[in-house]
Amino acid sequence: MFEQELKDMAFAYTKKYEMPLGVLWMAVGSFTNGGGDIGGDIVTGMSSLYYLNMQTEGAAVVANQSTVDETYPYPGSCTVVNNAGDDGCWMALGKH
Repeated sequence: MFEQELKDMAFAYTKKYEMPLGVLWMAVGSFTNGGGDIGGDIVTGMSSLYYLNMQTEGAAVVANQSTVDETYPYPGSCTVVNNAGDDGCWMALGKH
């Protein structure tokens, strides 16, 4: 199992798995956001990203869905924007 935890200020993310998926690579992980933070960077390790999906987790409905503040395709690092305190999981597809 591959697991890597990286932190950007109080925004933190973990890359749990990375695997080939046809001609692309897929990476999956989770993210946590501090109470006063509204996002940060996720570095996937890929040279070019074509897709990034984020799912916020919690016991209640969230006010806003997490989003990517980039234009596709973009380098392996991307900036995400979400509500303060939101945690969840992410999945990325791209070139390795």
